[in-house]
Amino acid sequence: MNTGVEPTQAVFSQGYDANRDLQTAPHVEIRDVHHVYHSLEGETVALGGVSLTVDYGEFVSVVGPSGCGKSTLLSLIAGLVRPTSGSVLVKGKPAKLGDPQVGYMLQHDYLFEWRTILDNCLLGLEVRRQVTRERKERVLQLLEEYGLGGFAHRYPDELSGGMRQRAALVRTLALDPDLVLLDEPFGALDYQTRLRLEDDVARILKGSGKSTILVTHDISEAISMSDRVVVMSRRPGTIRRIISIDLGEGVEGPLAARRSPRMSEYFNLIWKELEE
Repeated sequence: MNTGVEPTQAVFSQGYDANRDLQTAPHVEIRDVHHVYHSLEGETVALGGVSLTVDYGEFVSVVGPSGCGKSTLLSLIAGLVRPTSGSVLVKGKPAKLGDPQVGYMLQHDYLFEWRTILDNCLLGLEVRRQVTRERKERVLQLLEEYGLGGFAHRYPDELSGGMRQRAALVRTLALDPDLVLLDEPFGALDYQTRLRLEDDVARILKGSGKSTILVTHDISEAISMSDRVVVMSRRPGTIRRIISIDLGEGVEGPLAARRSPRMSEYFNLIWKELEE
């Protein structure tokens, strides 16, 4: 029977209720998602039935073995790919490519070497034809907050790795998304720079009330930055366990979190899940 809707779109929208009260819906809702990649060599099952919700203002990290589908989850939420089955909802509606309320930051900064740092950070606004004096001033303010105020008119090759990642984050935040997706954004940095950037990112994102989903291989990073940690299995990826993080009163920021007596308890718990 011809329904007038392509099969992929029908699957993608499965479970979507246009009349649903969006005030009661979580920010992100993943419902029994399976995803299969097809190539000339055959099929690769990346996700084997994943269900997850992320509330407004929540910081959630996803950890798991290489190839378990962590980055695929982010691509689904960003609307870059559609699930083979199941549904991915953002604010109660099917995830879509180009949603200005979803910011996606990758491991590599992808700054254009021929553009100044300011021009790189304005790129998304330029594409959307939304560059205004107020938005430009906001970007300059973000550069100042991230310690890049004096580098707005410099070029990427004049910046260190950590500074380039800060610039990439400012570019992501320039459109003022309320959901931020981070795919191993600190993976290429040295340890000291990584710790400092984790602290900056957590402070700014949590302080602004943005919902955040971080994919990382670093267990300590996941614990120190997150409200919950999602532990995934080997491919095809499923969720083994979701662990709520409570490092005690007065622990603010990833640097302080790493000194918490509870850090080792959570680390051992997550490590055990990954080993099993």
